[in-house]
Amino acid sequence: MYKDNQLTNLRIGELKSNIDEILLPILKGYDRVAIFDFPNYANVGDSAIWLGQESFLAEHDIFILHVDDCYHGARGYPKLPSDVAVLINGGGNFGDIYPRHQKLRELLISQYPNHRIIQLPQSIHFQRESEELRCADSLKLHSDFHLIVRDEASFNIAKRIHSGHSYLCPDMAFYLKKTPRMSQQDFHILGLLRTDCEQKYEHDEADQDSFFCDWVQENRNIFRVVNWASRFDRRLLGGTSSRFRKLIYSWAANLRLRRGCLLLSSGQVVITDRLHAHVLCTIMGIPHVVLDNTYGKIGNFRAAWSTGSDGFCIAAQSFSEARELALKFK
Repeated sequence: MYKDNQLTNLRIGELKSNIDEILLPILKGYDRVAIFDFPNYANVGDSAIWLGQESFLAEHDIFILHVDDCYHGARGYPKLPSDVAVLINGGGNFGDIYPRHQKLRELLISQYPNHRIIQLPQSIHFQRESEELRCADSLKLHSDFHLIVRDEASFNIAKRIHSGHSYLCPDMAFYLKKTPRMSQQDFHILGLLRTDCEQKYEHDEADQDSFFCDWVQENRNIFRVVNWASRFDRRLLGGTSSRFRKLIYSWAANLRLRRGCLLLSSGQVVITDRLHAHVLCTIMGIPHVVLDNTYGKIGNFRAAWSTGSDGFCIAAQSFSEARELALKFK
């Protein structure tokens, strides 16, 4: 089942225009950037974001001078020319659920006090008020930090923790190229369901017409190759990263994205509580039913950008309801 819905295509074009309207003025005068927090892990969604960011920068002739991940301290970060903007990968890790990524933001603020720093579109969530206050104190230390978020709830938090520049912008994965399904449909229902701390709903066992999984497992050799490439650049080449590391990052992200698209394509209908399964189903024209995570990430995003409002996507409030709705898709 593949539906090339003109309304969906139009909406995706509008979302790309929204991204341009927000990002291009912030990047005015910058034709070189460094991007930090490459997602060297199996979660497909963050790789989709990374590749969407690459596509945006390429379309607007902005050169990526340096790329890096979050797996080493500030001592490994290079000196950057003053005319290079510092970008931080978008996603859903702003807050205190994923401390490694939050720590990276603080390191970049201290490492590049005189550079423009742009946090690309994020969802924000804090479980502890003390951590929110600590983040606010950190952001006060930088006079040119631009905080971009992808839903209204996050925007309200952004205004609370950051007195500087805050913006509301769609997710960068909408800058991916339009693509149809990538495989035959082996199952009536493909459940792409969280297995982490953001999971809200328990689900039943799959039957013979269904397959339930998450997309956070992969061949560990991909992680090893990326790590090796990073060490090679730092030890032998030094300074800002070479074309080699950028190519390896893109290679790994494309492998992960392809794995996710193949997985989603294997179901006639998808049930998911992952935001980027919703985004990729929208891009590929796959009917799907969404459940929310523990803090409303998908619902908040859909409310902000009206994604899936064309009959491709239905929201459910329980797994049993999601399954019933999925069975009605033909």
